Amino acid sequence: MSSKTKVLVAYHKKDKLFKNEVLFPIHLGREISFEKTKDGKLSEQDYDWLINNMAGDNTGENISDKNRFLNEMTGIYWAWKNYNELGNPDYIGLNHYRRFFKINYSNLTKYFKDYDFIKLSSPAFKEGIRAEWDNCAKLNNLDPYDFERFCDLYKNIYPYDFEKFNNYINSENHGGLMNLFIMKKEDFFKYCEWIFPLLFEMEKTFDTTNRTIGMIAERLTAYYLQKLEDNGEKPLCTRLADEPPEISLRFLLSRIFNIRKKEQSGGHKHIKLTIFGVVLNIRH
Repeated sequence: MSSKTKVLVAYHKKDKLFKNEVLFPIHLGREISFEKTKDGKLSEQDYDWLINNMAGDNTGENISDKNRFLNEMTGIYWAWKNYNELGNPDYIGLNHYRRFFKINYSNLTKYFKDYDFIKLSSPAFKEGIRAEWDNCAKLNNLDPYDFERFCDLYKNIYPYDFEKFNNYINSENHGGLMNLFIMKKEDFFKYCEWIFPLLFEMEKTFDTTNRTIGMIAERLTAYYLQKLEDNGEKPLCTRLADEPPEISLRFLLSRIFNIRKKEQSGGHKHIKLTIFGVVLNIRH
């Protein structure tokens, strides 16, 4: 029996739509759609497009109104609490409308014959996540001491795991950032049960007018994926795709025949077609 997989595709504005039996587009922060974001304010036209083309993270049990500081985590929370709305898949993932894994989304089953989960293979942080946060804070105008405050919080909530966590953030780390993943349902539920108590506790004392909590959540996701590997699960580490996963017949034909341009001229259509390196100009 083949396994069902759903990969949430996170949106916060209008863009190219990726939607099929695997890719599940979701509008993040729908509850506060017209509040200003880092990209400005959402237009009525773009809002209507999002409403008409995808689910929102503000149905059922949700935390959609926290999106400005939790980022993708509001979509992850929605999937956790409304899992049946996804068809109760065996595997669940998250990608972004501009960031996809370099994999074949039309045949994910083949990967799970040999691998337990999929993550992004990012460049190594030679001095660890703790040192990397300093650069992240500078680039995003965040408080560099927030990560130290978070470490104290982590130690209070999960004291039995703190030594392992501390070793992870101080050692060379590979991959797993951007909240990109595809994992087993049972691992996903454990991940949510583990990460959201941390995020909600941070909300009580951290600045929620910036993206500190959401960006620390990225690094927590990377740590969780590393824990899966440490526990014996085998990851497929892949990079970002050069092109989005358009898996329609039209896309496949365009790759085979290399259809480059179609335009109107004097009432006629012109198609520039390349087949095995031979260029044809068709006029009709």
